[in-house]
Amino acid sequence: MENTPNRWRSSTSPTRTNDQRSFVCKPRVRVRQVLASLSLLFVFVCSSGFRGVVVSVTDGDTIKVKHGDAVEVIRLDGIDAPEKKQEYGAEAKEALSGLILNKEVEISPVTKDRYGRTVAKVDYNGSVNEFLVQSGNAWWFRKYARKNTKLALLEADARLNKRGLWAEAGAVAPWEFRKQNKTAPETKSSADQITGLASLLRIVERRGAI
Repeated sequence: MENTPNRWRSSTSPTRTNDQRSFVCKPRVRVRQVLASLSLLFVFVCSSGFRGVVVSVTDGDTIKVKHGDAVEVIRLDGIDAPEKKQEYGAEAKEALSGLILNKEVEISPVTKDRYGRTVAKVDYNGSVNEFLVQSGNAWWFRKYARKNTKLALLEADARLNKRGLWAEAGAVAPWEFRKQNKTAPETKSSADQITGLASLLRIVERRGAI
């Protein structure tokens, strides 16, 4: 069989040209460009701080700030205060209220949490986040601020000097308190289900006896 000339073989070859390769790669490049743009936008949004007036204090680490026509929920970054129903919860909320309620503060957003709240650093004549830990009104939130050695040192100092919630021994971390109270309703619900099932069995037995 006669060999096919190279010029004919090349015309039917499935090999992609440089232009074709470029065309195939373009969608991938565009996706990367879009992701990069979104990342830059996220950083820009989070890094653009604003000033506003604290119109409400929800608890020891959450506030509502009015800026412009909007009221935004702010969760203080790097700290975790006792829950309202937890021991020292009321004192923690009172400490934060006394410091910044109805005051103009500087908000430096860091991220958004799973509830859609803005997690931020709050400044009022200094860092409010750091002050709350230093004064013993909040814990260093080690799970989400593991690299914040400043908060770690401030908590250690508050513990050593028995400030705020550290005045009494046996303080329970807020995340442990939430975990305990999350499992309690499930245990109670299971007990109720068992009690209800036992009652139902007794009724069935009585009817069977009749």
